[in-house]
Amino acid sequence: LVEKLDWLRASGRLPAPVARLGLAAGVLLLFELTPAGPRPLRPLRSRPRALRALARRVLAGRRPDHGLEVVALHAERPKDAEAALDLVASVVPPTTAFVSGFGPVMVAHTGPGVVGLAWRWVPPT
Repeated sequence: LVEKLDWLRASGRLPAPVARLGLAAGVLLLFELTPAGPRPLRPLRSRPRALRALARRVLAGRRPDHGLEVVALHAERPKDAEAALDLVASVVPPTTAFVSGFGPVMVAHTGPGVVGLAWRWVPPT
């Protein structure tokens, strides 16, 4: 979840006209980080909706016989990271869960306010 599009524009990762349009519309962008690179998802207009959308991404791949390990990451938004983690845990209690800050490289490109979830479904042993 990227809060401020001007950071993406300044880093060259989002064209200036798109950033201006997004800022004017007041949207928050969701991205999925894949091995092929970042993939934009549906933009949303409120932070609570965006946090629910993050949780739904985790739960969409739910495997009932697998355990869930999840980390909520943030840049100056620990309460939002905790809220996203709580949304996931209310449906599937994770076997491992914690909140951590994003590293300086991510923050330099996305700015403060970015929140994300990283997870994996662990097969039973």
